[in-house]
Parts: sequence; structure tokens; C-alpha cells
Amino acid sequence: MLGDQTSAIQSARQALRIHRDAGAALEELKDLVTISEAAQSFSDTSLARSSLASARSLADRLAVPSARVEVALAEARLAMKGAAPRRVHEILRVASIDLSAIGAGAEWQAHDLAAEAWLALGHNDSAIAQARLAVASVERVRGRLSDGSQRSGFLAERLKAYARLIDALLLTGQPERAFAVADLMRGRALRDHLASSAGDAVSPGIGRLAGEDSLLRRISALEHRVEQFDADAVEGGIPSDGDARARLQAELEEARRAIGAWSRKKGQGRAESRILHMDILDPRLVQRNLALDEAVVSFAVTESKTHLFVVRRQTLSHFTLAIGERALAPRIRLARDLAARPRTGPDPPIFTALDSLLFTGARADGALRGVRHLILVPHGSLAYLPFAALREAGSGRYLAEMMVISIVPSAAALSELRRRPRQTDSLASVTVFAPEPDALPASRWEADAIRSRFGGARVHLASSATEAAVIRALSGQGIVHIASHATMNSANPLYSRIDLTVRSGSDTLEDGRLHVHEMLKLAVQSPLVFLSGCETGVGSAWSTAYRAGEDFTTLGLALLYAGAGAVVATLWPINDESAGVFALRFYTHLLQNSPAHALALAQRDFINDPRYRAPYHWAAYRLIGAQALSPTR
Repeated sequence: MLGDQTSAIQSARQALRIHRDAGAALEELKDLVTISEAAQSFSDTSLARSSLASARSLADRLAVPSARVEVALAEARLAMKGAAPRRVHEILRVASIDLSAIGAGAEWQAHDLAAEAWLALGHNDSAIAQARLAVASVERVRGRLSDGSQRSGFLAERLKAYARLIDALLLTGQPERAFAVADLMRGRALRDHLASSAGDAVSPGIGRLAGEDSLLRRISALEHRVEQFDADAVEGGIPSDGDARARLQAELEEARRAIGAWSRKKGQGRAESRILHMDILDPRLVQRNLALDEAVVSFAVTESKTHLFVVRRQTLSHFTLAIGERALAPRIRLARDLAARPRTGPDPPIFTALDSLLFTGARADGALRGVRHLILVPHGSLAYLPFAALREAGSGRYLAEMMVISIVPSAAALSELRRRPRQTDSLASVTVFAPEPDALPASRWEADAIRSRFGGARVHLASSATEAAVIRALSGQGIVHIASHATMNSANPLYSRIDLTVRSGSDTLEDGRLHVHEMLKLAVQSPLVFLSGCETGVGSAWSTAYRAGEDFTTLGLALLYAGAGAVVATLWPINDESAGVFALRFYTHLLQNSPAHALALAQRDFINDPRYRAPYHWAAYRLIGAQALSPTR
């Protein structure tokens, strides 16, 4: 008996040693593949081939399908870089059995490489077929991931499969289908991102899950403790206890993750807007919702190029911009940062350069002729570009002077957004919130000016500007105006927020902070929400290393998803005084115009006013929504 036990222990030890050796070999194989691909990027073909040869030898010794597939895909990428597309097909043919054995996780790469090779050989129909298989493989794997953040991250790294299909469709003269795939790509990233951000949020009609209240109270208490910890350290002039703060932060993040887990555990439905449910887009649906003087301009940014689609009532045009995300992002960051600075003197040339880069082709082709209302569908870093401040090289006019500009999250959302309620015939139903009239003196003036100009406006200052009051107003039929600080949370965008008043003795669930995750649970009925705050239209990607799919987490878009007819939001912190003046100009124009047109007219007023001419004062404002330009009465 003892001998049997000893033998079993020895066998187990040997199995463990073999397992460890195999694990080490797999890690070495992955390192060799990484070295090979790094060498490819520096055109060191000799090092790339030798590293792959060593990886192949390891894969043969391991006799594991996944190891052989990893090497085969690396060899196919090297062959593609070496302009040997037929060799790509041969490598993939030999690896086909192993690819079938390990499933869609690697299949999408194989199909994408095959599509790229067929394109190089001029076999466009075969390229389309393989590109469709690549997208289908991505969708299958994405659908099996249970967590929204996993799906968002997975898709962000695989958008090139969609980009390849767009290229193939355009090469075969199918711009309508290419446009549909581009919108599907954006819609997938949006839907998965919201699944992650909302934590599968509960519908307002269902109510909170058991235990969720206590979690929210804990989150609120921990947030206050972290902020008080930092405030005490600053006021005391002493270094903070890093370990203690880290423990608090870890507890806070764990509580935040638990909120999503509660909802998923009970399988409750999400309060997703219908704008997230459209998959395959028929361009004719977009066209039927457009007036003759309107155009949807949709961007699809890939690694090496940018596709621009212009959809008019009777036409659809496509233009290829010879700049991809890597080169575009720093230009947009520069433009945004320069526009966000108060200054005098002429505008930097970047505003004219970007206008020429993005719109010259469409203007020269006549695709934008006669357009008064430009409905933009940005993608990637373009979500952060102050389009209103772009200047046409010939005339020197700003885009905001030439056209009325609206922003929508996807072209597929247009028909749903056009069904949203519009504002009433008068502004008697405006409700204004200014929770910090002493810290932000101009917000008091802003509220009083709106009330003075429009007698029926209801104003909530200081203690009455509570979270509960704002939520009640959002659920009504009136316009809601919030003049307050907004805070972006780049680590967890779900907790980006608008700061309101904490009512003395109130439940910690009403903590004076209206977070994105709370907005997504609301049934917003307001036809227009004006967020007169700091960076209410900016997502988490602006303050982090940009990742595709992160251009959607904004306070403004959260309210749109929750049901608002339209939202005015900002791209950077606005001067307190000029924000009040701008709001008054906007509401004056809103008496006779749609929100988008009123915003454009207010921007033009500022452009013609020497005090506020700089884009800093007016170009940050953007209208998120798609209401038509026809007057309200």
C-alpha cells in the first residue's frame, strides 16, 4: 500500500514537472513570436525568420495545436509583410486542422490574413468572403464573453477585421454595404462598452436588487473617505499615507465591481435605449430621415486610413483620407488643447489643416453642397475634436458659421433619435439647477438671467439643487439646465458625475453626485438637457491612453442613452462668466429655433463679439442628438 502511494506521489510530481516544463516552453515560444514580430516591424527579416524557426521547433516538440497555430499565424504575417500572399494561403492550408481544433479565437486571424492575401492578389470576391468569416468569428467569440468589459476589450483589438471587410467592399464598388459595416463596427463597440459601463443596469421600473442599496451606500461612504483623506493631506501639508489610501481605493473599486455582479446574478434586463439595438443598417433608412439640406457624415478610423461616408437624401458618397488613428490622434489632441486655452490673436493653423484634411475631398466633389445641417458620426479620437472651430482655408470661416452641427453616436440611431420628443412651444418649462452659487458666482447670475428672460423658469439654487430634484426634472417633459461642476473618472468612467447639493440628513443614496451609472438607469423624458459644466461631453479616453471603444463614456451621451431628446455638453472647462452669457444667448435663440440651430446661432454671436471671439469660449459646446432644424412653432 505504501509503495503504491509513493509511486502515485512520484507520478504526480513527474506530471507537475512536465506541466511546468511545458508551460515554460509555451512562454518561451510566445516570447520568440513576439521577438519575430518586433523584428518584422523594424524590417529585420533575418532575426524575424530565425526567431520563428526556433518557435517552430518548440511547437513541434510540444505537439500542441495552439502552439502550432500561434507559430503558423506569425509565419503567415511575416509572409504577408514580405509580399508573398500565395505563401500565406499555403501556411493557412497546412494549419487548417489545428485551426479547426482550437476554434474561433484564432480563426478570425486566419480569415483576416486570408482576406488580406486575396486582396493583394486582386481576388476581391474571395477577400470579401474571408473578411465576412473573420467578422463572424469575432462575433462568435465576443458573444460568449459574459462580461461587458471583456467584450469591449476583445472587440477593440479586433476592429481590423471590420476594417478589412470595409476595404474589400469598397474595392468591389459596394459603398452602401461598406457604410453599413462601418456603422455596425461602431455600434458593437458602443453596445459592449455600455454593457460594461452600466454593469447590466436595472431598468427603473424593476427597482434595485436586494443588497444593492447597501452597496451604493458603501460606495458613497468610501468615496467621501478617499476625498477627505486627500483633502486632509493637502490642508495639513504632509504626505498622505499611501498604503492606507491604497486600501481605501481597493475597497472602493471592489464595491463598484460588486454593483455589476448583483445585476448579472439576478439576470435583470438592461435599461438600454433602442438606439443600441440596431445591427445591420440599411442606408435607405438613414436617407428617409434626412431633409434635402441635411447630411450625415460618418467616419470610420482605421490604423492606416480614415473612411468618410456622406449620406444625403438621395446619394451616398465615400472618401478615403490618407491618415489613420496613429497620425490623426496627436493632431486632434493638439487642436483640442489649443482651443481649450483662453487667448487672443489669430487661430493656430491646425484648425485649418484639420478642416482641409477631413472635408476638402467631400467639398470638391460637391457632396456637401447645399448642406445646412451637418450630422456628424465621429469615431476614434475624432470624438474629441471641436468640429465647430475648424476653419475653411479659402473663406476663413469656421465650420460653425457655415453649418449647424449635431453629433450622434451612430447613423443607425438617427431614426430613433428623430422620434424623440421636441421641446414645447415656449420655454416656460425650463428648470435650472445651480448647486454651487457661491463657489461658481456666475452660475447664480446664469440661473437668474434665464428666470428673468423666461418668467416661467423654475430655479433651484444651493440647498434645493439636489440629486432627487434633478432626477424628478429629468423624468418630466421640460427642459433641464444644470450649471455645476462635472468630474470625469478616467479609472472607472461609470463613476463620472455631475456634482449637486447634498441635502442635510439625507440618505447616502442621495449623495449629491449624479453618476453615469445612475443616469443609465433613469427613464429620462426631457426633450433637452443643457449641461453647463466642465467637460460633460468628454469620455475617459481623453485622459488615458486611447483605446477604441472608449469614445462613448460621456455624461452627455449617458443622458441621450437614457432617453433625452437632445443634450448640450462641453469638451473642456468653460469660463464661469462666459458660460452664463452663452447659455442666455442659446435660450434666446431657442425661442424660434431647434436646439442645434440655436446652438449654432449662439456660437456665431460669440464669434462676432470681440470679448468672446476665441474658440475657447464657444467651440466646446456641442449638441448631441438629431432633431431636425425646422422651428418649433
